[in-house]
Amino acid sequence: MRNYVVLDGSWIRRVVAGLAFVPLFLLASPAAAEPACNASKVIRRYEDLMRGDGQIALFEMRVVRPRSTRTMRMRFWFQNDGNNDRSLARVEAPATERGVSSLRLGNKMWSFVPSTGRVQQIPESMMMGSWMGSDWTNDDLVRESSLLDDYRVTSCKQVEHEGPAYRIEVRPRPGKEVTWPKLVVFARRGGENDLLPLRQEYFSRRAGELVLARHMTFSAHREMGGIRIPSRMVLQPAGRPGQRTELRYLSLQFNASIPDRIFSLSSLGRGR
Repeated sequence: MRNYVVLDGSWIRRVVAGLAFVPLFLLASPAAAEPACNASKVIRRYEDLMRGDGQIALFEMRVVRPRSTRTMRMRFWFQNDGNNDRSLARVEAPATERGVSSLRLGNKMWSFVPSTGRVQQIPESMMMGSWMGSDWTNDDLVRESSLLDDYRVTSCKQVEHEGPAYRIEVRPRPGKEVTWPKLVVFARRGGENDLLPLRQEYFSRRAGELVLARHMTFSAHREMGGIRIPSRMVLQPAGRPGQRTELRYLSLQFNASIPDRIFSLSSLGRGR
């Protein structure tokens, strides 16, 4: 059986940014939105937070299942070279998984598992598979950088969601192929956490209807790397009680100078 970092049946839209991980809330400029909603301002805020030229992060990821919980500490490097996003994620703990790594160069991904000693490219057929055994998919990491071009704002409202908030709905631009036919983002309105994300909802199409497939919540807003961000994210699939993936930033550096050698297959293969 081949190993594609699909651990246990096996996410930083970057993360956060990346994956960004996280970072799956980079949206397109609004086509038509209520001026009072400040949709474009909210979106620019997201971009400023998650699309720095270079990011180095240390985070903890907990993969929760009804009968088990896995916790990993991971280091993450992200950089945009002007043409493509590049990222490297590497497990530092636990010892049994230390060195397991994932490299993304543009829309291509490779994995390295120390027990096999081999670097393997993740095939297209595996892109919807789990990333590092979490609820994020390989496709999430690859597609996150294209959301700016692929979506347009269709609705923007001022609502109440854990206090005053903006609710922004986006749909695919005509002719664009995307994973999610609808996304809804809630962002804080006012206070020290103004414009910071609170929740993102992902909708899929089933039997011709748009249904909620999963949602991600953002919390623990605090200053990291000189910028105030949500330091905790939880991704929850719909209809699967007891299943979620939690991501918590331990440290985060923006605009870091990262050597090109970090984003290389040779670096991935070294696993350290």
